[in-house]
Amino acid sequence: MKNAQEQGKKMLRRPTTRPAMLADDSGESETTDIEQTLCEDEAGRDITNRMLFDMLRKISSEMEDLKTIKQTIASVEAKLSSLLTRVTEVEERVSELEDTLMQHKENPPPTKADMEDILERLAMAEDRSRRNNLRFVWFAEGRDIIVFLNKFFASAFDTDVPVGGFEIERAHRIRARRPAPSDRPRTIIAAFLRHQDRQRILQAARGTRRIEWEGKQVMIFPDFSRETQDKRASFRQCKKALHERKMKFSLLYPALLSIKVGEGAPRVFDNPQSAMDFIQKW
Repeated sequence: MKNAQEQGKKMLRRPTTRPAMLADDSGESETTDIEQTLCEDEAGRDITNRMLFDMLRKISSEMEDLKTIKQTIASVEAKLSSLLTRVTEVEERVSELEDTLMQHKENPPPTKADMEDILERLAMAEDRSRRNNLRFVWFAEGRDIIVFLNKFFASAFDTDVPVGGFEIERAHRIRARRPAPSDRPRTIIAAFLRHQDRQRILQAARGTRRIEWEGKQVMIFPDFSRETQDKRASFRQCKKALHERKMKFSLLYPALLSIKVGEGAPRVFDNPQSAMDFIQKW
C-alpha cells in the first residue's frame, strides 16, 4: 500500500512539471508563427510592390503611347486644316475658271489662226498705204532729197522724166540722226503722187543690171511693211542660187518666188525650203 501511495504521489507530481514544458513549447511555436506571418507579410508586400511597380510602369508606358497618339492626332488635324484650306482655294479657282470659261463661251477670244489672219490683214493694209512708196538704198547724204531724186532719175534711167520731174509728195531718210561719213548712208523713202510714176521707176530699176550714182552702186526697192519685208527676205538664199545659175525669176507680192524654167509655166513657191529644193535640181 505504501508503495502504491508513493507511486500515486509521483504520478500526481509529474503533471506539475509537464505543463511547464508545454508552456515553453507553445511560446516558441507562437514566435515561429509570428515570424512566419511576418515573413509572409513581407513577401506579400514585396509581391504587392512588384505588382504596383509593374502597374505603374505599364501606366507610364500607356501614358507615353497616349502622348504619341495625341501628337499624331494634332498633326493629322493640322494637315486636315491645311487640306481644307487648299480645297477651299481650289474651289474658288475652279469657280473663277468656270466664270471665265462661261465668258469665253459667250465671247470667245481670237485663236492663233485668227491672230495670224489679223496680222496678215494689217500687213496688207500697211502695204496698201505704202503702194506709192519706193526705198532708195546707198544714196549719199544730201539736203534737198526731192530735187536730188529727180536729177538721179533723169541721169540713171532711159525713161522720160516729166518737165519739172516726177511729183513726189514727200521724201525722208530713215532715222533722224545723220551718220558719220564712213557709215552707211541712211535709206531714203519717197512717196510718189501717182502710182504709175512709182511703177515706171521701179520697172526701169529692174531692167537695169547695175544701178550706179557717182561711181557707187545704189539699189531701189518697193516699200513694204516689216512683216512683208521679213517674208520676202526669207528668199534671199534662193535668189542668190538663182543668180548663180542664171535662171529667170521674180519675187511676187507679198512673198512668192516665181521661177521660169524653159517654155512652160513658171513655178511659184511660197516656202523658201521648197524653192531651194527645186533650184538645187538644176
